[in-house]
Amino acid sequence: MVCLAGASARPLNFIVRRLAVRRLAVVNAIAALVNALAWLGLTWGGWGLLRGLEVQMIPGYPNHGQVMYYLYFPLAMGACALAVYAVARFSRFKKLALLIQALLFLFLFPFMLAYTGGV
Repeated sequence: MVCLAGASARPLNFIVRRLAVRRLAVVNAIAALVNALAWLGLTWGGWGLLRGLEVQMIPGYPNHGQVMYYLYFPLAMGACALAVYAVARFSRFKKLALLIQALLFLFLFPFMLAYTGGV
């Protein structure tokens, strides 16, 4: 049994595994923070765009599709990023959560392409 000097009587492989899990938890927290800030920032911007349409009082605007695209979809993706982080924080699905965080971040690019009109 190999132990670190001055450490408790735990084997070295236990300590290394524990440090790897902590690193994965930190990476997952950073990914969740980036995703949540990006998606919730888009929600805030979409809310401002929809309020601007309401102030102009144009008949038929904002329609249901615009509200779904500019408000509800980014809000759901931001909530999903936070929920995946919470599940990973309190369970053993840290690697799966990191994969889902990466997918959420990748969904940001096609969303922004249509969000800005493709320009």
